[in-house]
Amino acid sequence: MQLLLSKFDKEFRQWYPDMTVSDETEGSPAGFEQFLEWSSTVHGNDRSMLLAYSHPLEPERIKEFTAKTGYAPMEIEVALGAVTLYVHESNPLRELTLEQVDAMFSTTRKRGDPSDITSWGQLGLRGEWEQRPIHLYGRDKQSGTRFLFEMEALLGGQFKANVQEERGVGPLVLAISNDPLGIGYAGVLFRELTTVEILAIAERAGKQFVKPSAETVRQGSYPMGRKLFLYANKAPNEELTPFVREFLEFANSREGQEMVVQSGFYPLSISEVTSNLAMLAARTKSKSK
Repeated sequence: MQLLLSKFDKEFRQWYPDMTVSDETEGSPAGFEQFLEWSSTVHGNDRSMLLAYSHPLEPERIKEFTAKTGYAPMEIEVALGAVTLYVHESNPLRELTLEQVDAMFSTTRKRGDPSDITSWGQLGLRGEWEQRPIHLYGRDKQSGTRFLFEMEALLGGQFKANVQEERGVGPLVLAISNDPLGIGYAGVLFRELTTVEILAIAERAGKQFVKPSAETVRQGSYPMGRKLFLYANKAPNEELTPFVREFLEFANSREGQEMVVQSGFYPLSISEVTSNLAMLAARTKSKSK
């Protein structure tokens, strides 16, 4: 979400030129710890913090936040995304089941594939590809994308030690662009690049293969779709700070959603935006009644 947030920040500072906006990009787990610490120790409007999260906050994190503050954080959806599988443009492979993905990337194979997949021939490729080894790429341990892939594709299983970890989507896609034997998972940010191909995914053998798109993610037919969120610290009897409220409204504005698309994510539907703005308006009015 770093690119998306930087676009939000740049445009938002034109509205509030005297406001300082700072992005911290250590990843979702570290971001939550900072958000929790600030929310449980800072009171008043001298400083505002939003937590960007590339999937819904886990129940245990919400419980931890509630234990510290006495209430759950306020959640606003800002975009749709997808964890996708990339291969080099020269690779003839175009589809995979999650069982195959699990057998490639994990040691535990919780999805039940009986064999460890290490060569392209095991995925049905023939000729010069049949004996070629598979080179694995993935995101680093601080990434929310890595967590989602671990939960959705590997069912919480263990990654293989030979997965080459990259700190961002850009470096990962670049690595696969330079490695014809590479396959890696990342967000759908670079879906228009011609040096790589995005694979269609099926939940399991016999199910339909689906490529990521705004509709397939929104409908839930793409197996590794996700929602992207901003979280705010808001007590039930208090208003959001004006800065935070305006920022969240901007993220749900036409300009904000255009930046979602420019960042490679999928925009919210009109009904989703309308619901978010109505919630923000209701939270503001509740204080004045």
